[in-house]
Amino acid sequence: MQVQTAFTSFVWELNLNGTYIQSQYVAEGILTDFDLRQTIGRIDHAMERTMHLIQVYADGQNLKQPPQLHYLVQNEGKGGITVTLFGQSLRGTNERSDKDKFQLAINHQPADAHIELWTDQMVIFSLDSSFLGKLNGSPRLWASLLLNGNETNALPFTVEAAAKEKPKEAPAEAPKELPVELPVDTAK
Repeated sequence: MQVQTAFTSFVWELNLNGTYIQSQYVAEGILTDFDLRQTIGRIDHAMERTMHLIQVYADGQNLKQPPQLHYLVQNEGKGGITVTLFGQSLRGTNERSDKDKFQLAINHQPADAHIELWTDQMVIFSLDSSFLGKLNGSPRLWASLLLNGNETNALPFTVEAAAKEKPKEAPAEAPKELPVELPVDTAK
């Protein structure tokens, strides 16, 4: 009975979020990234809560997988890049403490990037142009997570803007027309 209740609660949460998105679109005529991220976060949280309840009620235990990144999606804008990492167990073990430390790593080094959302299955972060400028124009970066000092697997992503923002050199002027010398006939 508890499993059915957990699943019914999740379905209601999906319906409420679907209604919210529809009403935002009708009211505003456009859906902003903020509205979408907020709704995705609520749905993700409801899914985590439901899966946890199902594991507790059905199995009598909470089975936790090791942290692992599966894939990423990137979106470049004028001010930088937003990357969404998808995976499993991205919050580490269930034994939470005040000493827990979750960090983003770029090229296997802790990075001071803006984290927009961090759930058990998804992490969204932004890298601004000043951060990208510190990478010496490297177009290939590796993203991973540090969970209490333990690094997950790393996933590559490409930064096109870093290569494009290099200072452009002025094109060399074309040489002026040179006088054409006619060949001398030396056979005579």
